[in-house]
Amino acid sequence: MTVRILMLGAILSTSPLAAQLLDSIGHFLHQPVRLNVIVDARGSFINNRSARIMGIKIGLEHTDRVRYGLGYNFLLSPVERDITVHEDGLTRQVASRLRFGYVAPYFSYTFFVKRRWAVSIPVQVGVGRGSIVYEGLDGRPEVHQRTGVIVYEPAM
Repeated sequence: MTVRILMLGAILSTSPLAAQLLDSIGHFLHQPVRLNVIVDARGSFINNRSARIMGIKIGLEHTDRVRYGLGYNFLLSPVERDITVHEDGLTRQVASRLRFGYVAPYFSYTFFVKRRWAVSIPVQVGVGRGSIVYEGLDGRPEVHQRTGVIVYEPAM
């Protein structure tokens, strides 16, 4: 399957279709520019359960066709599970919550516009941090585990 996808990508990258796409994007990039602020919420999955991701993006837009900029995204819905922690000589089960956020440059090209309909291909690649947090014996939040996060989000 991966080989087929790579072959299709190689064929499309050398085809007139790809050249036409790049020419169109290049044309729109020379059009007047305006500031664009986007607030979005989207669905995803974590541990086979639905999760909501919230994002805010700020960037530039050319004639409602090409958008690019930088955004910050974070986990909006609670993702919780019980974990075992060792604290002050005690071992106990506690409820923990996943937290993560990431900064992501984004690019979007709208290739079809007709009256009230538009179809675009937005892509963003993010880098950030995630952690599992629980309530410590003193009632303050404690970080159980922390890791880096790399996110790739194509959409349509």
